[in-house]
Amino acid sequence: MNWPTISDYQEAIQNPGVCFQPLELRSGQIGLNPVGLPKVATGNFASVYQLTSGVQRWAIRCFLKQTTDQQRRYQLLGQQLSSSRLPGLVDFEYLPQAILVKNQLYPVLRMTWIEGNTLNQFVEESINNPSQLLDIAAKWRNLISNLQANRLAHGDLEHRNIIVTPQNSLYLVDYDTVFIPSLRGEKSPDLGNENFQNPKRTLDNYDEKIDSFSALVTYLSLLALAYQPNLWQQFYQGENLLFTRKDYLNPYQSSLFYQLKNSSNEGVRQLAGILENICLSPTVTVPDFEALVASLSISNNLQTLPNQGVNTLPETRVAPLNNLQNQPLPLPSWQGTPSQINPIAQGQINPSFQAPVNNVFNPIAIPGQIQGIQQGITKTKSPLWLKLLAIASSVVAFISISFSIYQIYSYEKKISYLESDISYYNGQLSTEREKITKLEQELAQEKELRETTSISKSQKDIAAIMAKTFLGSKEIKKLNAKVDSIKFYEGGTEGTLRDSRVYSNTFTTGSRFVYWELNLTHPTRSYKDNFQIQHVWYKDNQEWARGTLNTFLEPIWGTSYHNDGRGWPQSYKWSPGDYRVELFVDGEKITYSVFTITQ
Repeated sequence: MNWPTISDYQEAIQNPGVCFQPLELRSGQIGLNPVGLPKVATGNFASVYQLTSGVQRWAIRCFLKQTTDQQRRYQLLGQQLSSSRLPGLVDFEYLPQAILVKNQLYPVLRMTWIEGNTLNQFVEESINNPSQLLDIAAKWRNLISNLQANRLAHGDLEHRNIIVTPQNSLYLVDYDTVFIPSLRGEKSPDLGNENFQNPKRTLDNYDEKIDSFSALVTYLSLLALAYQPNLWQQFYQGENLLFTRKDYLNPYQSSLFYQLKNSSNEGVRQLAGILENICLSPTVTVPDFEALVASLSISNNLQTLPNQGVNTLPETRVAPLNNLQNQPLPLPSWQGTPSQINPIAQGQINPSFQAPVNNVFNPIAIPGQIQGIQQGITKTKSPLWLKLLAIASSVVAFISISFSIYQIYSYEKKISYLESDISYYNGQLSTEREKITKLEQELAQEKELRETTSISKSQKDIAAIMAKTFLGSKEIKKLNAKVDSIKFYEGGTEGTLRDSRVYSNTFTTGSRFVYWELNLTHPTRSYKDNFQIQHVWYKDNQEWARGTLNTFLEPIWGTSYHNDGRGWPQSYKWSPGDYRVELFVDGEKITYSVFTITQ
């Protein structure tokens, strides 16, 4: 089965009342993007749409390809989840014939809609909030531990399959590769995102332990970002959090591994070393995730975190300066009024700042509490021309933004139209490919029939020559004529049925006469002097009879040999077999042709 493309679904789903078969889906409304088209999220296996029906919201997964025993797998998974009711997993229902696309029904997966951000979106928004990252890391650890305790595995723990709700709860979506005990011994439908998978894993590695590597990668990434937020800008590429497949294949050459193994946090250093050893191991075996993390006694103590909101580098230790001053010091002032600044906690202030400096403009901002800085400042009014310039700039900016929005809308509409056109022509191409496939199948069948036909090689050669003859490829130099065809028909007596003949290459033993007809093309279409045609007859590749005919151009009639033997010896009666005629013009062979006599 050829599965619909993203464009196919995008076109069909714009009318839920037509494309969906279940009544509860027909009455729903599809979520739209800013330009009014269906909003879609696309993964490896499916395109996902939000559908709202009353107070219920669902995620509708439309499959882009079929996994092995897809329906059976989802039925088994549904039974497993209904009995365990694990937190972090979403209710779903597999609907086998639910959506009509291009006059064909396809399955969908209906899941409860989970409002939130994917994990990478959450990290992007929380990169300067390490306590949030550590909170999610702890919840991630609990989620994976619950899965493994129930002998379940997700199979594709990439960032887009992890949803973080506004309440910081975690949910897993996309269950195409989930392992449950009843699937033990089968192969995994897919390996998932390579940036989260052990590069040595194959489809045969499919059990409750397959998530350990991905879980460790995600857990370590969250911890590392909590302590070194600057890693996000360095290593996030869209298809990963921090690590990529290249890091796993060459950990010794990985800048990321180097930085994590030299982290200021002991837990990050330990986990980075463990992950490196796993990558270097010749086997795909990964220790149990919970047991591994628990053995390290990793703490999420916020007291060990860097200042929130600051991208920090590893701590730099500076030797203290002498003459630590503990009293407030005067701030240099150009207004004639000394200001006070509290000393930096446990820091050093250069003694040269202890005395006031008059009439010196110092643009350097000194940390502390500055008082009286606004004394003596005179307020001034902006001139009218400056206000008008500001208004004009605002108008220009508004027009520019409006034009940009219109351009984006136009591009989106054009993209939609182009996608529809591509979808249409893909459909046309698919139809033409089907025609080509049918023709190729017919060709293969004809070739097979030709090879299996029980005739000798010489007879095959004769048949090939005859086919070429019918194309008019033979020229008769002596007559300056070209052979168009040689045909056969039957009749009761000589000359009978010539004006109402039916051509054939297969006759029965009841035929009294089999006539041959040689059609020639002559440039002048005029009669010439009589010439002689010799015709030699073969039966089953053995010479059977021969004769001579004096005639003139166009057409040339020749009589075969009939079953009563009149004019020929009795031995020439027709009997079942393959017959061949060779024609000669004054000794020049011009053509072969064959026919068959059946019982």
